[in-house]
Amino acid sequence: MSTLNLQNLAVSLGNSISEGGCFPRFPRPEPLPFPRPPLPFPFPPGGGSERKSDAQASAVENSQLERIKNGLQDGSLSESEAQRLLQQQAEIAQRLSAARADGWVSPSEQRQIAAMQREAGRDISAAKHNWEFGDPSANGDVVDRQVNQISRIQNGISSGQLTSGETGQLLNEQSNVAGVASLLGADNGGLGLLGNWLVGSMQDNASSDIYNQKHDGQQALPPFRLPWLGGAL
Repeated sequence: MSTLNLQNLAVSLGNSISEGGCFPRFPRPEPLPFPRPPLPFPFPPGGGSERKSDAQASAVENSQLERIKNGLQDGSLSESEAQRLLQQQAEIAQRLSAARADGWVSPSEQRQIAAMQREAGRDISAAKHNWEFGDPSANGDVVDRQVNQISRIQNGISSGQLTSGETGQLLNEQSNVAGVASLLGADNGGLGLLGNWLVGSMQDNASSDIYNQKHDGQQALPPFRLPWLGGAL
């Protein structure tokens, strides 16, 4: 067979194959009757479990602040103890802020934060059940404002108005207020006129800072959601 005939045969076979002669054509699949739901971006590597632990860490944070606040109100925590516990909460919030900086909380970061919160929970229990007490009756205005400001921080955490970094800064400020109150005699008979004035000035500044941080436009990330599965993970 000549070279020209072989070329013609190859072309003929090629046309036959492309027309479905050797390989029958299958009908193209029809599109789905509904659009595919869009995937959120960025998609956390762990499929959303990080955001579940993220939300859980915030819930524990709020619960522990509630316990500290109650201890100040009922006198089971002194100002000195409140200073240490609030500083501990500030450090946890800053650690959570660092973990969230890249957009998700890794499993190792989750374990570290959970361990810090377990230790903080034990420290709160120990401080509230020892023989060191506060005196809310002698420091009524200071304690009332402390409780109110901690509540405002809690609300900012719950609403997402406060980021973890902002929460850490505000809790550090509350810790400083408690520390100064303790140094000026709040745990030993009550603050005098000078002490009340100085701590009150610090609380004025703290109140302004809480307001500014809650209204500066920065917000914590919302819980990770898959809308077509109907809820937050």
